Amino acid sequence: FDPVTSLALAVSDVTVQDIAVDGTSVITPIYITKCTGCTVERVNAKKAGLTHGIIRIHESFDVTVINSRLTGALGKFGDGVYLENTARAKVAFNTINDFTRVGIVAEGSGGGKSSAILAQGNNIYNGHDSETTEFNSGVWFENTSSGRILGNTVDDISGGAQANNSRGITVASGGAAGSVFDVEDNQVSGAMH
Repeated sequence: FDPVTSLALAVSDVTVQDIAVDGTSVITPIYITKCTGCTVERVNAKKAGLTHGIIRIHESFDVTVINSRLTGALGKFGDGVYLENTARAKVAFNTINDFTRVGIVAEGSGGGKSSAILAQGNNIYNGHDSETTEFNSGVWFENTSSGRILGNTVDDISGGAQANNSRGITVASGGAAGSVFDVEDNQVSGAMH
């Protein structure tokens, strides 16, 4: 699926579960756009190409990624789960490893923002060697107006030669005035900051 040239239809209440996906020959193994109430559950997905995310969620609402295993998010923007301009998403109880940028990203683009994002109980490790001067991080919320980062384990996030730096959990600028974030009970080791 090429999000630039393909037709994106708004859908609701779609579940993708109990499958294995090998994204060796595609840019993004699982791409969800304009979806309300969609769920990715018990998916074993590996190897993303050059762009954001083994699982990329764009302009969607009430989406859940749960109990899945994501491995090998490699390339220029190698992210495990990438949420863009998305609201009320839940990324919970997943294992995300071997990525070259960020395990879980929530951000906005084109003036939009993500909001009410929950990252909870995820095991995120082996973030390494970004191909650009991007940061490596376990969880990264930027251009996001609210979110909760609760009870995640982040380990072995090394910046590598190209990376700008490595972070365990990052809440960066770009949220609206009055933005609220709850960051609690996370375990971080093996990151520079």
